[in-house]
Amino acid sequence: MSLDFAGRPPRRAAAVALAAALLWTAGCGGSLLPTGGAPGAAASAAGGGAAAASRAAAPTPAGAAPPPTVEVASSSLGPVLADASGRTLYEHTTDGSDTSTCTGSCSAQWPPLSIPGQPTAGGGVTGTLSVFKRTDGTTQVAIDGHPLYLYAGDHGPGDTAGQGVQGQWYAVSPDGQPVASPAAQAAAQATVQVATNPAYGPILTDSSGSTLYIFTQDVPGLSRCTGACAKVWPPLLVGTGTTPTAGPGVTGKIGTMHRSDGGTQVTINGQPLYTYSGDSAPGQTNGQGIGNTWFVVEPSGAEHG
Repeated sequence: MSLDFAGRPPRRAAAVALAAALLWTAGCGGSLLPTGGAPGAAASAAGGGAAAASRAAAPTPAGAAPPPTVEVASSSLGPVLADASGRTLYEHTTDGSDTSTCTGSCSAQWPPLSIPGQPTAGGGVTGTLSVFKRTDGTTQVAIDGHPLYLYAGDHGPGDTAGQGVQGQWYAVSPDGQPVASPAAQAAAQATVQVATNPAYGPILTDSSGSTLYIFTQDVPGLSRCTGACAKVWPPLLVGTGTTPTAGPGVTGKIGTMHRSDGGTQVTINGQPLYTYSGDSAPGQTNGQGIGNTWFVVEPSGAEHG
């Protein structure tokens, strides 16, 4: 066997020299792999870690717009406002403009909608979005000045479990107004309703707010106001087969009667109800006391004399 100058076998000397060269290269910050070469196991592990970190960061693609802060979503209540995740937004009826009355434990149940920067509106949102500073120093998004909240009882997009809670919390329509509960919607469409008049207190109105009257010459189930009289004092009519409804606060019994001219007139405690052609706007009571026979009606059905 031949020996090198140090007395080692040639193959062993070559291996020692290569190991020394690699250690020197690594110590100088060089790569252990030739340029363009196939990576080894260590390089593959490093590459896999870098790829995982890249996936975790997942930046928004360049040029892509972020989702809107507030958008319109479908729900069992119809179109309502939702956050960027599709969760229903609510208003608190006791709040003031840019003022939240929901703090402390309330805000844990009803988290304020809070974002960094200015809010953006999705398609169909017609109210104006803004932000204001809460008493705890955080900011909250509002629409037309109404603070917006989420509800802890909603578990996913489209849920509306917060609707009507305590009669103070309501989902929000695209124009920024609270969505009435089904009961409130039904009350608003009631045939006979109660309104508070500044001069007479609670009185009856029709569904459009026009004051209702009774004629003291009528008797239960019979109208003595026909012909020209009925043009001045239009009877409150409903369609054939329609059952009139009473709004909250109406304590008299609502019913109907058949008029001699063929119409179906609404009654309270049997007394026919009328509007007055001289009232041109809701809340007016220009017919009160005319001829000492026409009077506005109290919720019980009694005349307000």
